[in-house]
Amino acid sequence: MGKLKKLKGGMDLYVTEDEKLLVNSNSRNGVYVYDTDTMKQVFQTKTVSYVAQKAISPDKKLLAAKNTSGQMALISMKTGEEICRCDMAKSEGYKFTFTPDSKAVLDFDWDGRTMLLNAKGAFKILDGPEPGEKNDKVYLHYDSFSGQIYKLARENGSEKGRFAYAYAAEVSKKPEYRQIHKFMDMMPDHIMGISFCKDHIYYLDKNGTGIVETDKSFEKTRLIPVPKKLFQSGDRICHVYVSPCEKYVFFYLGFSLGVMYDLTNMEPVMVFTEDVISDFTMLHEDKTVVIATWDGTYVGDIT
Repeated sequence: MGKLKKLKGGMDLYVTEDEKLLVNSNSRNGVYVYDTDTMKQVFQTKTVSYVAQKAISPDKKLLAAKNTSGQMALISMKTGEEICRCDMAKSEGYKFTFTPDSKAVLDFDWDGRTMLLNAKGAFKILDGPEPGEKNDKVYLHYDSFSGQIYKLARENGSEKGRFAYAYAAEVSKKPEYRQIHKFMDMMPDHIMGISFCKDHIYYLDKNGTGIVETDKSFEKTRLIPVPKKLFQSGDRICHVYVSPCEKYVFFYLGFSLGVMYDLTNMEPVMVFTEDVISDFTMLHEDKTVVIATWDGTYVGDIT
């Protein structure tokens, strides 16, 4: 690895599907957009307080930002003007996306809702509980590689339910979720990390000693042992990220320690010890590493 360059902004990352733009934010209300070829900033704005998630429309005309209270703003990428602001269902959310036609945002919150917000400020719940109701045993994720929305839910939304299920729906204005898998033991823990990659899905197994590789229907294809060195050091795995093209795996071990391994042979590639790590991804067919922290984002090429 060469020396990593530090960019302004960190926290959670968003990368457009064509990998042309990278979006991050600070811990207050600042959002920053970078050209991924040059890593130069091309847009900056201030928006809702305590920004959490961000997204850019496919036509690059709109930026959406949502905060930790569930409030979302839509901003013109041309003028910087705020077009509308909506409280949504007043619940913090997972990473969201725009619809393919760039006319609306598909949002997914921690209470299990799939929601739609258009550029006129019109909001509606497409799936999930009404505002004020909760179903926090649900994890929602949009996979840009398959074009599907995934919903992982415990049986009847209960912590004690024996089974958990995976559902999927094509991106549309009215997603209709269909069951694709039943987990016989336990639902993958998204807090520890679920990586929806180009061809497979990855997550840490219940014992924390192996990475489960599945197809896009959560059918297991193999188990990859976690390097024993991680356990010998006494560090605890907090989060596991597999790179989009499935060449590397990054283990966040808490506070300011992250280690990256080659996924094919589990040989170490880099150690990262800057700030508190908040997100990770890779660009350019897994040739450029991007590590977000609370204080900034670090980028560099694999050499």
